[in-house]
Amino acid sequence: MKGILCQVCAATFLTQIHAFVGTKVYIPTYVDTKLSRIVLQSSSVTNENNRPGHEEIVLPTLKKSMETSNFWYCDAERNPLTPDQVLPCQFELDNEGPLPFGSYRVLGRKDFDPKEICLVTASLGIRNVDRSAIDTGFMVSNAQKMIDSGMNSFELGIDLNSKKAKKNKRSSGLDPDRDQTWMEQNLYRELVKDTPSSVLSRCSIGTRLNIPHWDYDGYIGQGSIIRQQIGESLMNIYGTAGGCLDSIRVNYRSGKKSGTMSPYTMDVLSVLHDMQREGFVRSINGSNFPVKVLEELKSYGFNFDSNEISCNVLDPNDEYAEMQNFCKDSARDGINTKVSVSSPLAGGLLTNKFYGMPHRNRLANGSPYTQYMSQSEQYCHTRLVQDVWRGKRNSFERNRITKNDSWMAFEEKVLKCMYGISVKHKVDIASVAIRWSMQHEHIGSTMVGTCLNARFDNEVPFTRPKQLRKAFSLHLDEEDMERLWSISGGKPEIIPEIDFDQFDLSDRTLWL
Repeated sequence: MKGILCQVCAATFLTQIHAFVGTKVYIPTYVDTKLSRIVLQSSSVTNENNRPGHEEIVLPTLKKSMETSNFWYCDAERNPLTPDQVLPCQFELDNEGPLPFGSYRVLGRKDFDPKEICLVTASLGIRNVDRSAIDTGFMVSNAQKMIDSGMNSFELGIDLNSKKAKKNKRSSGLDPDRDQTWMEQNLYRELVKDTPSSVLSRCSIGTRLNIPHWDYDGYIGQGSIIRQQIGESLMNIYGTAGGCLDSIRVNYRSGKKSGTMSPYTMDVLSVLHDMQREGFVRSINGSNFPVKVLEELKSYGFNFDSNEISCNVLDPNDEYAEMQNFCKDSARDGINTKVSVSSPLAGGLLTNKFYGMPHRNRLANGSPYTQYMSQSEQYCHTRLVQDVWRGKRNSFERNRITKNDSWMAFEEKVLKCMYGISVKHKVDIASVAIRWSMQHEHIGSTMVGTCLNARFDNEVPFTRPKQLRKAFSLHLDEEDMERLWSISGGKPEIIPEIDFDQFDLSDRTLWL
């Protein structure tokens, strides 16, 4: 009898072990006392009952804790990351094919069905180009190459600081810039016609809208002129007023007093949000809106999906730092406002073109000849290198840099450092500059200017897509970021405003 009990215990022990392993086992169903032996029966472990007398038993299961990890336990099966939580990086990325996971962002509320945009957006511009000499078909073909390379978002890069934009402010209402109208009617319209709808549905085509100047002597009515302007853009792009704009970027206009906005701003935004609810606009974005104005608009219920701010290694300005804090505070309120960084290459100065130039292209002070630079490069050389960057360096360096020596100092300190980082990651200087912008917080997209080779003939290869894809093939580590911050003049610091209302100044004993 003792032998039978030992066999029963052993069989039960083996049953429990095999049940955890998940294999088919033989379990005892009854004991034949007459034959003094155990009768075994083949059985699987699928029944929900596990009581004696039943033919089958069930596997014991462990309930997972709701916590992802604690001191004793780590759950490897976590919820998958969303694209907004991932900074894309794929080493040795091919020149063609899909971009790595996390390369796209959704700007806007899901109620309005916004489209995904790439972290690198093509900012289109044809300034200083003879329109009669432009081959529109060639530009459309290059735009499709951008789409094939993963860059699916386009914006219009209109220069609001040009002399033409500042002229005749009294007559500057909602009328768009000439370049904007030409781009909508020629480039966008042909791109929509020649691109398959299945591909076009994954692309974001953005245009712009102006706010009237504070001294505008016209009349905008009850929003009818604003609707008319949106309708004209729809007609220019899609050939019908019944379409939907993927993205519209509102250009900021200041008011009569410094730090105030144009009195027409509220009227324009009110109509735009109405048209968004009606299905004519997917995403509403701002351009160069100060944070104080954004906070005022927020108090009235007007929020942008993103706000465009100019920022690069040469000029990490205070406005960009304030915008970062605004996005952080808005996220706490459930408002997902992002930053769109423009001019990450400083007009083209932060490229390999200007590092180690031959002496035949230099003046006596080492700076490039005017003929060697485009107008945007000349403007950034004067404003950023000679004024902004030089001023920051002189504020904490003993050896002051003069305007005459500013270019050589820029090449020695900035370009040399960025070139060393680019060699480390096997990319070019432009990729390092773009990646620096991408690795900041609350980034919606980095807007890089391109004319789609409108200035050149068909024999010049269009290499912009390959150059932009390199920004997704590296990751700047902490040391790289510190070096870039050091050459830029340091991180901008936001000094909080002191609210004197919280102090009781009636007590004269506290006075000095």
